[in-house]
Amino acid sequence: MTKYNWQIINDTMIEFDYDPKNGRKKDWFSFILPNNNTDKGKYINDAFKWWQLYQPYFKDGWNDAITGKPPIMTFKFDGTTYKIYNKKYNVVRFIKNLQKLPASFFKDKTWYDTLTGMPRMLYTPMMREAA
Repeated sequence: MTKYNWQIINDTMIEFDYDPKNGRKKDWFSFILPNNNTDKGKYINDAFKWWQLYQPYFKDGWNDAITGKPPIMTFKFDGTTYKIYNKKYNVVRFIKNLQKLPASFFKDKTWYDTLTGMPRMLYTPMMREAA
């Protein structure tokens, strides 16, 4: 398992060495990746790798000139559409919340299937092992 800690300062996430105490502090975020042995583990790891490379269209903290809100990003998972503000912190929270679902939800699913729009076009999914 890989463990991560970030501190959020002015809508920017800065990575630090993992310390379990930091996850409970204000403006800190902890994330533990599952093993890559199951469909769920492959899905979450693929999502996390995408998130690390992903660059929002607007910098975190910037807003749309028309609406005054951050741009919205759409994800589709298991027939449900999720609309999330296009900020790195909100997207990683979405991925962390997907981790709470049972493993049966991830059978034969990939992160690429969840992405929509431009993020889907710009992403190459993690290569799966040949069966």
